[in-house]
Amino acid sequence: MNYKLCNRRQALTAIASVALTSACTPLKVLFANKEPVGKVYDPTLIAFMEAIIPGVLTESTGLTDIYYDPYFPFAPYLEIFTDDLDKASAKKFNAEKFSELSVERRIDIVADKLSGGGIARQFSLAALFLAQLSIYTGLYNSEGICELLDFKCTDSETESYTDIVKYTGEPITRDGNPS
Repeated sequence: MNYKLCNRRQALTAIASVALTSACTPLKVLFANKEPVGKVYDPTLIAFMEAIIPGVLTESTGLTDIYYDPYFPFAPYLEIFTDDLDKASAKKFNAEKFSELSVERRIDIVADKLSGGGIARQFSLAALFLAQLSIYTGLYNSEGICELLDFKCTDSETESYTDIVKYTGEPITRDGNPS
């Protein structure tokens, strides 16, 4: 048998590439940069929001806008997140789509994701936080209303402090910087 020997650099490169491809984070997550076109993931996202926020009004305008907002960098991962929910639905309940499940079964899937580990848990936590931020603050509601909490966001131009110096301390230096 005739074996070809490799040098140390080639061996370290091979080991590093094996370690990279078998790391905890899948490569599709590392290289996810696909921005969604349109709101193709809305049925799954709305079903997710119904599972985690009881009583959410699915007719609300802008319900899923936070997931597509470039300020919150979740949009490139929407395909991975929604596919993961659909695969979990198929595996556990033999359903093709997460959005086809009953709310109780969706809650079960989300609970599994949140109690699990790895990247699926991180995506679920991020999606949960974004949903709560969007719904409870009325961030993407045109009137700034959260119907669930009976909360109306005030207009920032009409609500302000008239004497702001009263609420702030004296500056330490002439330009206001502490040092």
